[in-house]
Amino acid sequence: MSIYMPASSFAVWLLVMSGKHAAPFDQHAPTPQFNINTDFLDPEDWVEWCRAMVFTQLAFEYMQLFRYNENEEYTNSMLRSNPKVGSLLNVLDSYPESYPRRPFGHRYLQWEGYPAPNGEPFTPQQTRLLWGEFDKYKQCVFSPKVEDKKLWQRLVHYQGQLIHRHLVVPYITRVELELTPYLILHGEVFN
Repeated sequence: MSIYMPASSFAVWLLVMSGKHAAPFDQHAPTPQFNINTDFLDPEDWVEWCRAMVFTQLAFEYMQLFRYNENEEYTNSMLRSNPKVGSLLNVLDSYPESYPRRPFGHRYLQWEGYPAPNGEPFTPQQTRLLWGEFDKYKQCVFSPKVEDKKLWQRLVHYQGQLIHRHLVVPYITRVELELTPYLILHGEVFN
């Protein structure tokens, strides 16, 4: 289970590129950095939107692991063979009651029509346009150069956690956002 996740990276990237702020991701320039209409991006709802984006990806991870076979025997087998499965279950169970409970159906894995921060669904055209722009940037997100020894040690620590899930995104300064009691989003400075 990786500390890098496209959903969280996309959410922070879109916030930064739009020039909008949502605490604690409020240290970047307030100037939009691309010519895409981001009126739908409501900074007040951004944290919940980011949480929902990550939930969708975590539900996908869950479905890949359990393949609709979550019974006690299979779950215990998965926990014995991979202790990080417990972290995934803790995180999913820590989401507010308004979120679906496991096991999940395929409807939580469909990106097309997934709500934007204002609650309206993205159109397929918006989705392709935004992800197309993000794809240009994604290379440095998922293959960051880590030359700072303290940063490297933090990343190794995040990766080794068995209780909490830590997600890392590039940002201009170190920040930390608790999305749920078991899910923490870290903005880190990469060289």
